[in-house]
Amino acid sequence: MENTPTHMVFESSSHWARVSRDGLIQVYSRTPPVLTTYSYDASGRVSSQSVAKVNDGSASGDLLGAMFRWPVLAAVAGHEPKRWHVDADAGFQRWRGRQLETDIRWALTQCGFADYADSIIAYCSTKDHLSCPWQVP
Repeated sequence: MENTPTHMVFESSSHWARVSRDGLIQVYSRTPPVLTTYSYDASGRVSSQSVAKVNDGSASGDLLGAMFRWPVLAAVAGHEPKRWHVDADAGFQRWRGRQLETDIRWALTQCGFADYADSIIAYCSTKDHLSCPWQVP
């Protein structure tokens, strides 16, 4: 009987990560997203600014709430050595594809996990995953 937990949680000042023994890394932001919209009315020469925050009752706020529940980075250790399947937040778009382990280490460092990147990667055992980790909040 193995005493290794099925997942671990790592924390930095800006993010937290749930790392699963089956090879899945999910990194979440601690800071909720904010959307600032700028507009300019040329006829009246008036500019305006509006700010939407998570779940503020606006359509943009609802969208931001949904975005905040998704990980900013999800990666699964692939069956190829040093290759990971990645789903990453790129602003209002998401990026999906394969990346090298060095890129995963860099992304973890950018999220404040420089001291834990080696441990996070080592905790994930390699699995034969055939698809990218499309995340559902």
